[in-house]
Amino acid sequence: MTAIQGYADLLLDSELTVSDRLSHVQTIRRNSDHLLSILNDVLDLSKIEAGKMTVESVDCSPAQILVDVASLMRVRATDKGIGLDLEYQTPIPTLIKSDPTRLRQILLNLVGNAIKFTSSGGVRVLVRCSDPASGRLTFEVADTGLGMTREQLSRLFQPFTQADSSTTRRFGGTGLGLVICQRLAAMLSGEIVVESLQSRGTSFTLSIETGSLKGVPMIADLREAGLAASPAGATIERATVSGAVLLAEDGLDNQLLIATHLRKAGLRVTIVENGRLAVDQAMAALGAGTPFDVILMDMQMPELDGYGATAQLRNRGYSGPIVALTAHAMAGDRDRCLAAGCDDYLTKPIDRSKLIATVARHIEGTGGVEEPAVVSLYADDEDMRTLVGRFVESMSARVGVVRAAMSSDDREPLQRIAHQLKGAAGGYGFPTISTAASLVETLAGDPTGGHSALQKSVDELLRLMNGATSSPQMVANARRAS
Repeated sequence: MTAIQGYADLLLDSELTVSDRLSHVQTIRRNSDHLLSILNDVLDLSKIEAGKMTVESVDCSPAQILVDVASLMRVRATDKGIGLDLEYQTPIPTLIKSDPTRLRQILLNLVGNAIKFTSSGGVRVLVRCSDPASGRLTFEVADTGLGMTREQLSRLFQPFTQADSSTTRRFGGTGLGLVICQRLAAMLSGEIVVESLQSRGTSFTLSIETGSLKGVPMIADLREAGLAASPAGATIERATVSGAVLLAEDGLDNQLLIATHLRKAGLRVTIVENGRLAVDQAMAALGAGTPFDVILMDMQMPELDGYGATAQLRNRGYSGPIVALTAHAMAGDRDRCLAAGCDDYLTKPIDRSKLIATVARHIEGTGGVEEPAVVSLYADDEDMRTLVGRFVESMSARVGVVRAAMSSDDREPLQRIAHQLKGAAGGYGFPTISTAASLVETLAGDPTGGHSALQKSVDELLRLMNGATSSPQMVANARRAS
């Protein structure tokens, strides 16, 4: 917080250069992310200790979760000059029954810690399902970092405690992450086991229940899919959404921030500062025959809060989408919002991509959503622009080839085409297309894999290929012309 306040004060200096201003903003963002992480850890632990933390058991893809984790963590590893390798030691199930959010949270924490405490060598994530009949999946995160003594290991899972005081001074942190991971693992009917040698490295092994794997296809040789994951934020996806949004929010800063995100996405935004005005505006627009496509409803407002405003709207027959906006708080908030009549739920601080995706999802079907453009990382590189443009021009022909290969009974051509596209797309700055092609290659090469999973992965690949462009401006010009 001290850094956020200090650098915010520095930004008020009118003589700052653009470079200095950008550096200060990045520092503020970095420290605010760290502060938010601390607050979330404290809240998570309080929920667990109060018995309010819940986990779900739904179908989820462990391979996709691992790709997400690798993609988020690889940039951090690269910045430190160490490796991050993902290795599937046995075939793993295509789907398991678990809580994908909590599993991802545990793995992100374990991998993040491994990277933080490793200055040379690297981090390996080893995945295995040695005995499918047992219904358990194991994730081992092994590093070549500092390692720990037996005494340090004994304090590892105590709240607000790290290996020693020098660890806190050198690396920061609250000492809550591993405590939360251990308790979440138990809630997933699993456990975390740790082994460590000082100056040699540490290995954390997470095992969880998968539910019955009877009849679940197993996928082998997924190493390429994991390693092909793109860095976090590497793609530039711009969705254009047309429609009218009513934003009910009392905080001026949040009004400006959320409205700016929405308007940049192409939406018309009306702002009110309390629930009573939200009810009046929504009913007036409905009566005039111009209802809002989506209402974004802050749940804590003066005059009339979001719960009351939503309930009033529903009681008066309002059937349009209402999305709750609320802070990351105690368990049960989402259920309370939905019980009040909301259709969906977003937490603050607002994530721009989630905000736009949620609004677009509720407008979908009205003709207001255009497919997001997938823009090359080299869109602003003069030396690469012509080459990337030629690659994009070839995409329609490539789409046809992929469709033809998918319609064939022989999967080998599809596997070969996907392999070629994986390398080419990555080279021309389209890591999401590369990752999607890698998954198609893997599934096409698995003789035991089901057709539906392969078809779904091909559909996603084709969607990304059809959205490929070498320039954001080309997208804007085409849409203005239409």
